[in-house]
Amino acid sequence: MKFLTQVFIILFSFSSLQAASIEVLLIDFDNHNNPGSLPAPIVNALADATGTDVNLTTIVDTAADGTIASTLSGQSFDQVFFLDIGASHRTIAAADLAALANFHASKPAIIVDGTPHEVFMFSAIPVADQKQYMGNIINEFDRLGGGMWVGGDHSGFDHFANQVLGALNINPLNQNVGSISANVQNPLPSHPIYENVGGLAGKNISSLGEVPIGLQPSGIELQGILFSSNGLPMLSANFEPGVTPPLSGVPEPSSFFLLVFSLLVFKTIRKN
Repeated sequence: MKFLTQVFIILFSFSSLQAASIEVLLIDFDNHNNPGSLPAPIVNALADATGTDVNLTTIVDTAADGTIASTLSGQSFDQVFFLDIGASHRTIAAADLAALANFHASKPAIIVDGTPHEVFMFSAIPVADQKQYMGNIINEFDRLGGGMWVGGDHSGFDHFANQVLGALNINPLNQNVGSISANVQNPLPSHPIYENVGGLAGKNISSLGEVPIGLQPSGIELQGILFSSNGLPMLSANFEPGVTPPLSGVPEPSSFFLLVFSLLVFKTIRKN
């Protein structure tokens, strides 16, 4: 009986350590292709991101001021994706920008992406690659304890994204150029977020946002990761560690508990 009790305790402890769903908030501002609605390609890519278990919450641009703040305060999120592919120029509520800044302060890993309009709305890459791309980003953020992705478009279609970047003390999209059409570098960079996303290599991006790189007013360094064939930065990131990854050779929880369980069984058999 004592043996069965010990087994139950181990199995219960093991089940409690299984990975929970990753809580992701998608905020879409002014989808000019279909105002007032979420762009289906990025919603589907996030909800069914390759290699992840995501619980997706969404906010559409028509939501009332303060919705972002109340949503972030009312639920614990691991990651925030802010998408701006519209031409409107209204002001995001100060409370909402402050809430996003607070989230970033607690989970400082960030990606600034100038390709989403083309990648998701014009389907520059296959659906399988879209899901792999979002899965790679989600998993990279998850490894670091969370993070924020800000996606924008070319000049004139970047107003909301730039308000968010401003609230984070990060330089805006499209500081140096206007509307950009350029080919993606080929081959793609050797980086986890582009693993198995081969459909993007060499693609022409006709609606591209130039992303900020280098030292930012906040003090963080944005590293250019993806560039066009002529050197324009298309995606930049700062991966500040939120959680230290397990050291090499240290067993994961599942391996650890299997080891303990085996030793317990062996010990009990020897006693008998």
